[in-house]
Amino acid sequence: MQSTVTATDFFFLGLSVHPLSPRTSVGVVNRPHLHQRAMEVFFFFDGSVEIDFLPVTISKAEVFVFPRGLVHYKRNGGEAPAAAVSELDSQLFHIELVGQALCFRNRRWLTESEVLEEMKLGLGTMHG
Repeated sequence: MQSTVTATDFFFLGLSVHPLSPRTSVGVVNRPHLHQRAMEVFFFFDGSVEIDFLPVTISKAEVFVFPRGLVHYKRNGGEAPAAAVSELDSQLFHIELVGQALCFRNRRWLTESEVLEEMKLGLGTMHG
């Protein structure tokens, strides 16, 4: 029986995947960030990487999904370089760094005391 399904049957206007191919050296940290407009799927090929704010380490041939809007980071805490492909499900995925989101207001960087006040923390909490 001949199939009548073609590639055009799977075309969705506006739906795309934006690939990123990070190769990280030992000790390199991808700073905490989030994607307000995209979900990220992290395909891991070689080495090991610590991800998210949970004590999770992914290794060769594993996959991790970061839901849209979840603050996350990646750190190569292994003994060898790591290789992965990160896919985002939007052409306008926007990377928002957490430091900028927490510490930048009205076109200027906040002082340490302003950040602590914003987060309702005391100096002992941050430096203690």
